Amino acid sequence: KALAVQDQEVFHLHCRAAIQERTGEVWGLAPEAVTLADLEQRLPDESLLRTVFTRLEQSGYAGEQLAQADLEEILQTTRNELDKLA
Repeated sequence: KALAVQDQEVFHLHCRAAIQERTGEVWGLAPEAVTLADLEQRLPDESLLRTVFTRLEQSGYAGEQLAQADLEEILQTTRNELDKLA
């Protein structure tokens, strides 16, 4: 829904939370405890989840407004990569 209304702050929060919830579940960690450092330590260098999480953090801190196409790509990539986690 945040994507549809272009509320990027909410979009960032939801995408990051989805990554934290799923990886936390898989790794036995509290979702709020999952950080970029955890992703970097536990996922391969080429992991798209690492890339997405990093991009969300950077654009969120910088207040950068991403293009609609970028938001859609981030959403799809996040969904695809979370589905792959065992």
